[in-house]
Amino acid sequence: MPGLPCTRGSRVARAALTLVLASASAGAAATDALATGLSSAAAAPASSALAAPSTSGAPRAVRAPARRAGVTARQARAAAARDPKVARELRDHPGARLSASRKDGRWVVDLWTAGRERRQVAQAYVDPGTGLVTESWTGFQVAWTMA
Repeated sequence: MPGLPCTRGSRVARAALTLVLASASAGAAATDALATGLSSAAAAPASSALAAPSTSGAPRAVRAPARRAGVTARQARAAAARDPKVARELRDHPGARLSASRKDGRWVVDLWTAGRERRQVAQAYVDPGTGLVTESWTGFQVAWTMA
């Protein structure tokens, strides 16, 4: 807020106003009440300036919106199964199973053949934020990652 003196009370009031404006649950009434009380908030104690006013007169805590959870292991396996290279290996190896694990901050999905002598036939890297396959490998490329 330009024009306000840089005091602790005005910084707290500015922070409270920013939180109220950003919060969808605060509503227009709380924003109007805080905006009209902004000049008196600098003189008020810091604890009363942190809470947004409610219509009942009692202070109400302002919460930030919850973060969306990232991609789960099941979603990573499903994304890898839709990848053309992995899908082809799934068709070529009936009974093969996908396994997912986290490595270096991303999902690594491996495709293993069924039977007594299991072997890895495909590998896919899935972005944990978007769920998109960033890399996929089949054949000798799985065993030799330098390929």
